Amino acid sequence: MGDERTDRGSDGVSEDERDGERPRSMVVTELRRENQRLRERVAEQRRERKRIVDRYEVLLDAARGDDGDEADDTRRSILARLLDRLRRRT
Repeated sequence: MGDERTDRGSDGVSEDERDGERPRSMVVTELRRENQRLRERVAEQRRERKRIVDRYEVLLDAARGDDGDEADDTRRSILARLLDRLRRRT
């Protein structure tokens, strides 16, 4: 008489391994790592957007301090619109 596992044809190998697939736990672990990597990437993008907004706010403050002509008003208006867009995205 042989071993029960041999009789069943499993030889101690799971169905996933026989089919050439990775075990579920490995897939879950890999997905968790990918999820964490994506979360870190999103966080970095948010930090970068915040830095951009902060930089534009500095430029806008500097532009507001200038006494200038119509061209300065146009630049201030453009900067203000850019800041509004950036704020909405962060």
